[in-house]
Amino acid sequence: MEEEPEEGEEETERQRMEDQDYQFPSNPSSQSTQSSTAEDEDSMREPAPKRLESLSAVASRYHLTHTQAVSAGNASYEDLGIFGPTTTLDQAKLLRARITFGDLRTEDRLGPAKKNVAVSFDERINDTVVRETVTTSVTTSRGSKDTTNRVQSAAKEEHCPVVMYGPDGKEVYIETHKLESGVAPVLADKVFGSLEKQESEHSVKVVGSDSCAKNTGAYAGVAACLELGLGRPLQRVLCLKHTIELVWHRFFKKVDGKTKGPTTLDGPIGKKICNNFFYYEPIVDFKPINLTRSLPKLSLDVVKKMSEDQKYLYRIAQAVMTGSEYFQVEGQRSLATASPGKFHNARWITLANRILRLYCSTNPHEEHYKELERMVRFLIDVYCHAWFDVVKNTSFLDGPRCFQRLVASLNTFKFKENELVEMKACINQNRQFFVHLCLPLSHIFARL
Repeated sequence: MEEEPEEGEEETERQRMEDQDYQFPSNPSSQSTQSSTAEDEDSMREPAPKRLESLSAVASRYHLTHTQAVSAGNASYEDLGIFGPTTTLDQAKLLRARITFGDLRTEDRLGPAKKNVAVSFDERINDTVVRETVTTSVTTSRGSKDTTNRVQSAAKEEHCPVVMYGPDGKEVYIETHKLESGVAPVLADKVFGSLEKQESEHSVKVVGSDSCAKNTGAYAGVAACLELGLGRPLQRVLCLKHTIELVWHRFFKKVDGKTKGPTTLDGPIGKKICNNFFYYEPIVDFKPINLTRSLPKLSLDVVKKMSEDQKYLYRIAQAVMTGSEYFQVEGQRSLATASPGKFHNARWITLANRILRLYCSTNPHEEHYKELERMVRFLIDVYCHAWFDVVKNTSFLDGPRCFQRLVASLNTFKFKENELVEMKACINQNRQFFVHLCLPLSHIFARL
């Protein structure tokens, strides 16, 4: 018969097992149950993360749908050999995670963005997925019953993204407003609401926008309405690129005629570039546009930051100034078949790309060649120089100097009768606001 351990020895043994993180079973049956449970857990796969924070962040970052993100996650689990009943991702969990962590990420991002000193906004019409609840009445011999269904459709909606800048110059995206109406007071009210949300209505000093009349109107423009709401004037910063595009827009319509629709041109030159296959035409031995000055030289870092449309414009402009030999240079051969960008009357830089590419495939004896050559000369001498001058000189203080060089280019270009007056009208209507951009340099414009 075994001897029972004394009381002191039992306490010492228990203390030793506690130090080794042992757990004492209450009875033998519970010990066998826990042992089998541990064996089952070892045989089961590692469960899927319950939070799904990283997956929701990646899905939102790359605009993935719930189905796409869940399918990619399950496929990764299967490749890693951990896919099973407890590791399956489902769309409902991911949807909840995207809502929860999306709100948390927005709060973390916008929390420190208070007391901003500058605000900028834009306005655009986007293709938006609209979900509506439709109720239909179904009548049978037994009676009438309403059936409700969720319908998804595509619609064009007007949106206004708002960006603010702190005292350190750091840019922070705030939010995007859906506009029920595109009039200036409604847009100003949305921007004012964003300022109140970020506690910046008393600290904001600068407002930035493009130079369209709705934003720059003296009495009913967005900036004017915003100043009335704040009760004080603001430093207005206008997009000089938009002003340059207004000049190109006016000149194109003067030479080729009015547009026919958002994606259609009615002039003899415009009709040739509306299709998406004209840039497959062979490059001819065209006449180079020789000018006394070259395009502004851009560093490699600046070129990398440009959009694809701007990169194409920079390359095709250099080709037009050099000649057909440019397309044989190593690294530039793909330019002959590269896409100049999708055509739309709201994207005038792609129109410039298409005009320059058409010139490279047009012989001098073809019809309307003189009008095309004149248009190309304007693009090279005025539009491209002014555009890449702004791309190169991005400082706030460089704005008046770039504007002065734009006006100098217009003065030296050979316009026909009354054309110069119309070109200057595009920029003179915004001149008072551009002076407001940088008051110490306002004397530059007093002589224009």
